[in-house]
Amino acid sequence: MIEDLISTGGSSITAVEALREAGCDVLGIAAIFTYGLEKGKTLLGAANVEVAALTNYETLIEVALDEGYVTEGDMATLKEWNKDPEKWNK
Repeated sequence: MIEDLISTGGSSITAVEALREAGCDVLGIAAIFTYGLEKGKTLLGAANVEVAALTNYETLIEVALDEGYVTEGDMATLKEWNKDPEKWNK
């Protein structure tokens, strides 16, 4: 299956389940980008779905730092957000 973006894995799992119910053998998901969130890793892992992505959040913020879009001081916050983004929605 091909995905553009994987965050929590919810929409990916919905699609995988629909394909499997239709008789397809889903070998995995190829994505353009993944946030690498634990929630998504857990959900996809539980469904026995392997993920391969062209790039990810860690690479994104490293390039953003190298290009001057974020500062070294921003990096701790960006990494902390990625550990539990739901915590930041309050």
